[in-house]
Amino acid sequence: MERVLQRNGISAVQIGAAKVLVLTAVLWILMALLWTGLRIGIPAIFGTETIVFSDQQAAALFALLPVSFAAAALLQLLYTLAGDPVHGAMLLLLTGFFLLLAGGCILPADMLPPSVALPGRYLPTACWQQDLTALMTGHYSIRQALCELGYGALFLGMGDFFLWKNI
Repeated sequence: MERVLQRNGISAVQIGAAKVLVLTAVLWILMALLWTGLRIGIPAIFGTETIVFSDQQAAALFALLPVSFAAAALLQLLYTLAGDPVHGAMLLLLTGFFLLLAGGCILPADMLPPSVALPGRYLPTACWQQDLTALMTGHYSIRQALCELGYGALFLGMGDFFLWKNI
């Protein structure tokens, strides 16, 4: 498919950006389904509250877009760096494990050595964990959305730069 697009004058950078947009949509749909399932399923199972789809929950679904964009841009960057799908999957697995561990998602950051915990606060996974927690508790802010969009723009820019330079 990429070769057909390139023959028709579409650049590798435009193809990479299109991949990020499509992947953002797919990730957002999956996150929205999971979010809706959690917001409806948990109260229904435990009978803790009535099930009402409010404006706050609709805003939370919209707030999942920056998280989806940042994750999609990171995926595109890793697969661009790897060069092929097999190596991309291996790079994603290793990088994902490192980001989750250092970001305090697997073990709390207090249990990690300071040399890992301090830089781990600034990793995208730590930001995503805080943002998704804020979404669940209803304390999501514009600053968090801007952080996600910043990570997404950084990853998209790096991925497109590597596509442009054929690295």
